Amino acid sequence: MFRHRLLGTLLAMLVLLGSATAAWANGTTIVSVYGCYLGGGATQVDVGTEVVLRSGWGATNRGLVEAFLNGGGTWVLTVDGDAFDLADFTGTPEQRADGIWSVSFAYPAGTLESGDVLEVSLEIIIHHRLYDGEFFYEPGSSIFECTVTAT
Repeated sequence: MFRHRLLGTLLAMLVLLGSATAAWANGTTIVSVYGCYLGGGATQVDVGTEVVLRSGWGATNRGLVEAFLNGGGTWVLTVDGDAFDLADFTGTPEQRADGIWSVSFAYPAGTLESGDVLEVSLEIIIHHRLYDGEFFYEPGSSIFECTVTAT
């Protein structure tokens, strides 16, 4: 049940963060881990581009986003079996033009060469009851997986 309730907010985060992949002129491709998951769990990037993995949390006000950051929730990002501390890759809460507040991480996963594959797993852990301004989320976790392949 937790997973289905979490999908509502995370679907909003997909809109916030864009599609599964977004290429930039500087040779960087942003991969929304949740967007990739929703798109079937696999995405492709161009050979030679730097891959940046991204996801986030949103709410109706800054305080609710800060509640997530201050111990209410945790992201666990695993790439090819190695877990990473996202503290240095997490931004500060920001308000979008539509009034929604959000925070996201952007983790540089490296540059992929032809045939390289990244196996990515994002676990969102809710430590205590959280509210995003619309829904309450009970303690638990959800895992979203994505395979990123350079072609």
